[in-house]
Amino acid sequence: SIWIYSMAHILVPLDFAVQQGLLERDLFSGWNGFGSLNLTEVPARDALSPVYPAWKYSYGFDPLLQRYEVSIVKGGYGIHNDSRPFVPGRGYWIFMEENVTYRASIPIP
Repeated sequence: SIWIYSMAHILVPLDFAVQQGLLERDLFSGWNGFGSLNLTEVPARDALSPVYPAWKYSYGFDPLLQRYEVSIVKGGYGIHNDSRPFVPGRGYWIFMEENVTYRASIPIP
């Protein structure tokens, strides 16, 4: 995860490999930065399905309002339910109950 704070809007060019494939990332017990690989909004429980047994909480950060969103809780109810979406390009903190490796295929646009 890369989080950048800026006082003004700036363009940050990113280069991606021509061929995409399997992404593997170690996530550790405790809090980890995370971003969704999807090009559209996806329920948190689906985005985190590769590590479903290990994740417990997630907090998104709203870049426009400059504040944390309401928590998403695995198996949660009401406003904390895990069907709330992960938004592409937005940063999230996820709390892991154990060390795991996240494995997912990078979608092709």
